[in-house]
Amino acid sequence: MAHQMARRTKELKRSVEAALLSNQAKATGNSTTARTSAMIGAWLDTNTSFDATSGADPVTVGSTARTDSSAQRALTALLINTVMQSCYTEGGEPDRLMVGPFNKTVVSTLTGRSIAREMIDSNTAGSNVTVFATDFGDLQVMPNRFQRERDAFLISPEFAKVSYLRNFQVSTLGKTSDAETKHLVVEMGLEMTQEAAHGGIFDLTTS
Repeated sequence: MAHQMARRTKELKRSVEAALLSNQAKATGNSTTARTSAMIGAWLDTNTSFDATSGADPVTVGSTARTDSSAQRALTALLINTVMQSCYTEGGEPDRLMVGPFNKTVVSTLTGRSIAREMIDSNTAGSNVTVFATDFGDLQVMPNRFQRERDAFLISPEFAKVSYLRNFQVSTLGKTSDAETKHLVVEMGLEMTQEAAHGGIFDLTTS
């Protein structure tokens, strides 16, 4: 049972992370619809870059999801620098660039690699960028398998956190013969204390 609870807790934490990085808008809920928290995609609208073909920021921050464009574009150093400058102008200081697996490989091939110096072991090969330097601060590049590949986030962790209505709780359900059943639940949401401290680059190519 302890082994299964550990596995299910890890599974639920992965679901929580995927939700936090989604484009979900808030909903108060009613007798037939579950309540939901606004997640990061529905929060960002100050320091954003999106494809203008049909993409758009949320109409009402938090209450509506952002509109994905029908067209997509490649992630570039210019896009990152432009959004980082916007964050800096607004008083923000993001220190993390969070991207999906494919766009992590894109970051590792961006212009500027040609002037890099590398110290690697003789039996090691590769090209991995872990820090992207801008005029307005360095960004730690972090791949995240749970976010949408079409999104890239410039995050200032100080101004976003997970808030719990009910933290991870385990309840024991009714016993049936020798079977022991437990229930694991969590109710949480994204608390965005300052939306303008973060940035978002949207409508990116995914392959």
